[in-house]
Amino acid sequence: MSHFKIYSAPHKGLRNILSKFVNMAGCIDYKNETSLQMLKSLGREMFMLLDNHAYTENNFTLQNLDFKVSGASQHDREEHIKIAKLQRNLETLLDGLNTLISNDEAHLF
Repeated sequence: MSHFKIYSAPHKGLRNILSKFVNMAGCIDYKNETSLQMLKSLGREMFMLLDNHAYTENNFTLQNLDFKVSGASQHDREEHIKIAKLQRNLETLLDGLNTLISNDEAHLF
């Protein structure tokens, strides 16, 4: 009898979109408006999925864990706060990208 891992699918999906975003960010022509808009669109989708995932984990999964073992989710909740700050910074950078970006700025992004 196989065991279904309910937490595998969402994390696999997040790793997939994160990989796509990083790959696209590393190879697009930032001077091309169409390419830049595709990156921004993928980024918006990625950020929405990450936000939804964190919300679901914080309000359901971790809450249930704490019900079973008080304080067990503290580390995960702290990590979500750190990740959210990093994500907001990356969102701001992505929103500010335009075709006037220098090659050095594109590389740093």
